[in-house]
Amino acid sequence: MTLCPCGNQQSYQDCCQPFHSGASTAKTAEQLMRSRYSAFVKKLATYLLDTHQHSTDTRAQLTETFAHTQWTKLEIVSVEKGSEQDCEGRVEFIASYRSPEGTGQLHENSRFVKENSRWLYVDGEMKHQPEGPDKQPAMAKIGRNDPCWCGSGKKSKKCHH
Repeated sequence: MTLCPCGNQQSYQDCCQPFHSGASTAKTAEQLMRSRYSAFVKKLATYLLDTHQHSTDTRAQLTETFAHTQWTKLEIVSVEKGSEQDCEGRVEFIASYRSPEGTGQLHENSRFVKENSRWLYVDGEMKHQPEGPDKQPAMAKIGRNDPCWCGSGKKSKKCHH
């Protein structure tokens, strides 16, 4: 059994794959968040574009991200609203990654809306992120002495760095 990348401890076939294939749609904002993370891991640009309310992302931007970023772990920090009965919700998460520049984390509070009974990603507010050279939030780098992204409790340099 292959576990789903979203971290739900279920098989991919029983978790996010039905959303990716179009067999079903996410019932909650958290399900959509998890399925979008899994879509980044599996490089499913069409799904990501289809589940973005006002997609400013282009397939070229996603392809660039896919080529340079390996997503390694998703942690849901908090969920506000976003149930089957709600029309809006927020999911705060931390997504760990590896890139040519090293390892890091993306910490975001994402906003979701339900339109025509379907959850969509709207946008996200970066949390605790330093500014990059273009004054945009940058993804946080994990230093060699920081705890490893995998949750082992070891320092990054002794584990996956």
